[in-house]
Amino acid sequence: MLKCAARYLRFVMLTGVTKFSKVSIFSDLNQLVDISLDENFSGICGISEAELLQNFQPEIQALAERRKMSRDEAFAKLKDLYDGYHFVKNSENICNPFSILNTFKKLDFAYYRFATGTPTFLTKALRNQNYDIRKFEDNVYISAVSIMDYRYENQNLVPLLYQSGYLTIKSYEQDGDFYVLGFPNEEVVGSNGGTVTACYWKASVDYSSTLPKPWYETE
Repeated sequence: MLKCAARYLRFVMLTGVTKFSKVSIFSDLNQLVDISLDENFSGICGISEAELLQNFQPEIQALAERRKMSRDEAFAKLKDLYDGYHFVKNSENICNPFSILNTFKKLDFAYYRFATGTPTFLTKALRNQNYDIRKFEDNVYISAVSIMDYRYENQNLVPLLYQSGYLTIKSYEQDGDFYVLGFPNEEVVGSNGGTVTACYWKASVDYSSTLPKPWYETE
């Protein structure tokens, strides 16, 4: 569709969890630019703390009054639940916009990311590999090359967990050229311990076993 409509297009932005596959070396789609780890666009899909304070003061105050909290307590709760995403090496904290806006709309705190669902292919892959993401309470190390390999067919699920928001960048180690990943906030931790876990694992899983080192390591 994109190639057929090329003469009508000037700018196209594609979003999603898995990497878009280019058709061939002769395809016009080889001109696509992956901005996933580009510092110039690190906050394009979220709400920064500065934007939250600058643009949502009435909403924060209304939330605080409804929940019988001080304004500072309401703001701190917003950060604990929905903040903490990082998409580049040196990134400011980014909030989940879907959860933030739903909180302001309903004037209540909740795990709103549940409503966005989880990609079916990721659910099946986690279950098929007995992949227990609750082990990621510790740091997860991944090379700068591997974090960009979030293709559907990739057997290493860490890049996909990062792209889908279950993990985020905590720090970058320049000497080894690798990222340290972890859970971004309370909302994600809550989903891992509740609905997500119940969906991924059916019968008995041996939680004492460890995953192969090429997939992830913990301190």
